Amino acid sequence: MIALSRRGFTLVELLVVITIIGMLMALLLPAVQAAREAGRRATCSNNQKQVSLALIHYESVHEHFPGYRDSWLPDLERQPGPPPRLGSAPTNDSFSWVVMILPQLERNDLYKNWQDFARSGTPIQQVSMPVLLCPSDDDPADKPNGLSYVVNAGIDDNVRNYNSNWQVVKTDYVQNGIFFDHDPYEELVMGNPYVSADFLNTHDGASNTLLLSENLDSGDWCKFNAAGNYQEPTQQEREVAFIWHDAANAAGPLPAKPEHQINGRTSSYPYEDEARPKSYHPGGVIVAFADGRVQFLSENITYLTYCLLMSSNGEKACVFGSGLYPNGKPPIYDGNANGVPDVRETILDPKDY
Repeated sequence: MIALSRRGFTLVELLVVITIIGMLMALLLPAVQAAREAGRRATCSNNQKQVSLALIHYESVHEHFPGYRDSWLPDLERQPGPPPRLGSAPTNDSFSWVVMILPQLERNDLYKNWQDFARSGTPIQQVSMPVLLCPSDDDPADKPNGLSYVVNAGIDDNVRNYNSNWQVVKTDYVQNGIFFDHDPYEELVMGNPYVSADFLNTHDGASNTLLLSENLDSGDWCKFNAAGNYQEPTQQEREVAFIWHDAANAAGPLPAKPEHQINGRTSSYPYEDEARPKSYHPGGVIVAFADGRVQFLSENITYLTYCLLMSSNGEKACVFGSGLYPNGKPPIYDGNANGVPDVRETILDPKDY
């Protein structure tokens, strides 16, 4: 009798093969995802490197960094210090810091288009700029004016409340950050500061001061309405910058809210709470320092270290007002209760970040 050869698989064999394939896929997919994330992080780091070098080049030409909101005269080049035109109301030709560094990003064509708009209202061409977008951010193709990277603006410029005593302030101190509001009207009323590389190098150092970070909750570097017309920015700090906070009512601890932490949760009060570093990169964000160095910053660093990295002169960093507030507390959290704000007496240690 001739034995019949068996063809095909038994059910058990088929299940074993499927199980093995499933295990291999389970091992392979994380590796593929990790490789993709590594590629996105590399691209993000390269983008921030280019933008940070453009900002540094701008500073070398103008002897100061731009403001997070800035402007220029239609027929005059910007000079160091406040612009010569000081109006009685906010101007209608103020732009984010991105516009100011378009030549340094090798986009002189766009820069000229914006200059023509400032002179005569020539329509602005909206062009996507991949160098301003992290590939891990939401679909870059849907963000022609999107901005993943934001600049160090010190402490927020919004209304502040200490011990139920409201202080309406629209300025910041030079020692708190690098990028401030340089709209001509704000210059006239508030005298907002300019920061130079020399200032950084003679205080906390460019290599110890944050210049740029990611923020998923930032806005557009320029806004347009439904008709395609440019909208003058009014309060743009949250849109294009990141900030640091002192403790609520100076009572501590830092940070005042979980939203203020790196990669903090989305807030119901975005103008102040969401102006912080945030990314889709697991465990932290990519940042650039004022010397052009780019690195990954852990979301687990202490908030005091974050404050020190943002302040350009931590020894004198302070919030608005002067002296002690009515409850006897210093204006920045004093964790050891010695009468000196922690951010002023703590030495920045690179191992902490």
